[in-house]
Amino acid sequence: MSQRADPDEAAGGSGRRPLDISDYRLWLPLVEELRPNTPWSEVARLLSALPGGRRWRRQDLVHAVRRLVADRLADERLLSRKRERVG
Repeated sequence: MSQRADPDEAAGGSGRRPLDISDYRLWLPLVEELRPNTPWSEVARLLSALPGGRRWRRQDLVHAVRRLVADRLADERLLSRKRERVG
């Protein structure tokens, strides 16, 4: 009897399926426009409101952008914190 791979185990045992970011070209431009001046939760809300878009949770969006930065498909400045205004 052959064993089939468990998708949860393929996700690192987290009990969740791996995050599919193959459509990043559709949503990354908006992230690039808004970050780092807009909080992640607001960016996720705006992306989720796009017609035909997926529902984003803050943590999934941050994870997706971190993966894109690691793969050099996105600028690491997207992960920066908003700079405080002086004066």
